[in-house]
Amino acid sequence: MVPSLLSLFRLSINTSRVFTSWKTARLTPVHKKDDETDCRNYRPISLLSVPSKILESLINDTIVRHVYQANNLVTDKQWAYRAGFSTQLLLTQLTETWREAVDAGLVVAVAFIDFNQSAL
Repeated sequence: MVPSLLSLFRLSINTSRVFTSWKTARLTPVHKKDDETDCRNYRPISLLSVPSKILESLINDTIVRHVYQANNLVTDKQWAYRAGFSTQLLLTQLTETWREAVDAGLVVAVAFIDFNQSAL
């Protein structure tokens, strides 16, 4: 099965096209919270085919290697999509930066925005 999938992946990459059936997703509602009878308490997830997910993962790995490892095209300010750079670590660093600013007598203002559709 692997040689056949490899041939399909190579064809897709070489022609810069993805098979239509690989782009078709099955939408499934997943319950988020509260009342299960309220449709606003569900979020849709898209289930793609296994070959599609494998190809996506291979392409992602290639891009990550090119951008982050081979060519060092990322600044120290980039936190998303970097191994070892979690959101918790980012918040720790930001909190320390803000503490140092306050200790230096500066005013620090921070705004957090939650883009939650149910609040609209």
